[in-house]
Amino acid sequence: MNKIILLLLLSLNFSIAELIAQNINTAESKISFDISNMKINTVKGSLSNLIGDVSFDETNLDLCQFNVCVDAATIETGNDKRDEHLKKEDYFDVDNFPQICYESTSTAKNGDSYLSKGLLKLHGIEKEIEINFTYEANSLIGSFQINRTDFGIGGKGTFMVGDEVKIYIHCSLE
Repeated sequence: MNKIILLLLLSLNFSIAELIAQNINTAESKISFDISNMKINTVKGSLSNLIGDVSFDETNLDLCQFNVCVDAATIETGNDKRDEHLKKEDYFDVDNFPQICYESTSTAKNGDSYLSKGLLKLHGIEKEIEINFTYEANSLIGSFQINRTDFGIGGKGTFMVGDEVKIYIHCSLE
């Protein structure tokens, strides 16, 4: 009898998770970033082709799960020569690390917004990060900051390329 109840509870939890799973609208979703260049300019760029699994339920944050990736080869900064260089081994090394992925470990209410904690996997290195986000018009809109050198991206110098990268997320759900 206990086994039957356990199986029913497990199937109920699975069904609930399936009910709240949302598909990512890849065409409307985008990751963008800002990084300083020569300490006087800011380079703005973006990545596209956001894919993965999103389960977001405002009423039960324990059921929230984000497991998403973006295609590193889609990097675009408005300068084709720079974009090709960024795909090379000393930066994103897209041949060996084709995706940048995030997997959440928890989600909590944070005032009028939410806070997702999880693991960012970039350039073969995994680090815990926190993403503040809001849920508006069926979209998750958030931002976070990383130090590019923590992930082995680019050289150690900070004159040509700054260390801090501000990342913005717009994940549109269907």
